[in-house]
Amino acid sequence: MTTIQPDERTFHQLHAYLQSESGRRIEMHLNRNRVSYVTFEEIAVGGRVRLRLQRVFLRAPEGVLRALARWIGTCRGRCPREVRGFIAACAEQIPAQRRLPRIRTRGHCHDLAEIASGVNRDFFRGQMDLRITWGRAVNAARRVHQRQLGSCDRARKLVTISRVLDQQEVPRFFVAFVVFHEMLHAVQPEGSERDHGPEFTAVERMHPDYHRAVRWQRRNLSLLMQPGGRSAKKRRALRRPPEPAGPVQGLLF
Repeated sequence: MTTIQPDERTFHQLHAYLQSESGRRIEMHLNRNRVSYVTFEEIAVGGRVRLRLQRVFLRAPEGVLRALARWIGTCRGRCPREVRGFIAACAEQIPAQRRLPRIRTRGHCHDLAEIASGVNRDFFRGQMDLRITWGRAVNAARRVHQRQLGSCDRARKLVTISRVLDQQEVPRFFVAFVVFHEMLHAVQPEGSERDHGPEFTAVERMHPDYHRAVRWQRRNLSLLMQPGGRSAKKRRALRRPPEPAGPVQGLLF
């Protein structure tokens, strides 16, 4: 095991440490991004990982780097608690200048503004002060082992829904359930250790469509792991023989 101290770390030392601890071949790039501190993707050929890190990780404690390396090694799951804590501390010292995204609620098949208004009225007494938008277009050429269906940025009061749900094959009730799930995150107590802990799950299960949504998701994993967000006409025009898909690891909220 390689041991390095923050005050003597260089790019090459950090790169060597992460490769050694993760057991992966890593293509590492450092940046000064104040919004996204760490992103990585598994490259299909050769089992390599393309990693982008904020430069603050050059002075990260070894425990943080060890947790980061374990995460990179598995290429699955949520960002480790140690890494999230380090990023939060850094963000307080260097506040990010985050642009507000362009809000897009009308999709090809589903209108998020209408769905969110109904969810807010029916389950939150109309008291949710949140904006909602479709996320970026899904990369049609990229294979994924996990897909994030939605996210909630409490600091910006913003819910983002994956465009993979904007398909005719995805029923409205399932989109509404994902919106409910993300709105539920907005009312979680600050500093909750587990985003999907027992209390969260207990409340989520009270939703009348909970079991129906879980069943539909299980039966349609292959659909949700494919690129979405196109109109039916465009999907027909771009239809081609399917490529063999990698193993499905799961969906994230």
